[in-house]
Amino acid sequence: MERILNFLDKATNGKCYKSFKYSLDDVNISTLKYDDKPKVILEPKAETNKKKFKSISVEDEAEKYKGHSIFKYFLDGSRKTYKVDDIAIGERIYPIIAGQIAVGCCHRPDPSTFKRKKLERHFVLSLPLMLNTDGVPDAPFFSSLTEELNKSSILEKMNVRFSKILPYETELLKKNNSGEKEKYEDRGVTLIQNEMMDLEQEVVHELWKENLLNDNSYLIKDGSLEYSKRYSIKGHDLSKLKRHYKYVVGVSKSFNPELFKSNNESIARTIAELPAFHRTEAFILKQNWIAT
Repeated sequence: MERILNFLDKATNGKCYKSFKYSLDDVNISTLKYDDKPKVILEPKAETNKKKFKSISVEDEAEKYKGHSIFKYFLDGSRKTYKVDDIAIGERIYPIIAGQIAVGCCHRPDPSTFKRKKLERHFVLSLPLMLNTDGVPDAPFFSSLTEELNKSSILEKMNVRFSKILPYETELLKKNNSGEKEKYEDRGVTLIQNEMMDLEQEVVHELWKENLLNDNSYLIKDGSLEYSKRYSIKGHDLSKLKRHYKYVVGVSKSFNPELFKSNNESIARTIAELPAFHRTEAFILKQNWIAT
C-alpha cells in the first residue's frame, strides 16, 4: 500500500502521511446504518386492509412445493473497508479509505447440486472530493487518476486493479439525527457500501435479462430489498428496475417487526402472532419495495 500512497502523493495536490492503518469494520466509528431502512411504512398501494388486519393462510400454496424448492438462486454481497492513511489538502486532513467488494450468486438446479453462477470482485478507493480542484464528482479527474494508478508497476506485478476511485464530499461535517458529529470515514464507507449494492442490482439485472427468474425459479438475496431512489444502473430508470425483483425475496438478519407500521400504528403484535403458513394482508409490499 505504501507505493500506492506514494503515487497519490505525487499525482495529486495532497500530501499523504504514514498514519495508523486499521479496519473500519473492526472498530465502532460509524453512526450510519448501511443496509436496512430505519423505518418502514405500509402504504395504501400495498395489499393493505385499512379496516382490519386479516390472517390469510398460504398452507395450500406451500404444499405444492413439498419435495422441491422454487428458490434456485442465492445472492450475497460483502465489503471490507480500511482506513489506510490521511491526506492533507491545504490546512485540512482527510482519510483515505480502501475497500474490497465481492458479490456472488450461486445456482441450485436441484437439491443435490450447488454451483457458482456469477462472481464480482473489486478493489476501490474513496478519496476526498477536494483532490479534484473543480469539485465535480463525475469529472474525468478521478477516472484518469484510476487509470494512472492501475498502470503502476507494483499493481501490474501483483495483478491487482482498482475498479474505481469514489470521491466523498468534503463539505463541513454535520451532526446526524442522534446529535453525533458525522465523520469523513462514514462518507467513504457509505460510498463503498453503495457500490456493493449497485453490483448486487447489476447481477439481478443480468439474471433477469437471461430469463432465469420465473415462477419456478426464485432468487434469495441476503439483506433488504429496499434501495434508495438514487439507483440507476447503466441508464435504466428505477421504475423499470422494479420488475427485475418480481421473483426475488430479501432475507434480512436484522428484521424487526417494531419497524412496520400502518397508518402510523405498529403491527408488530399482529406479525408476531401469525400462525404458521400465514401472512397479513398488510404485510405484502410487492409495489413498495423501494425506499421513499
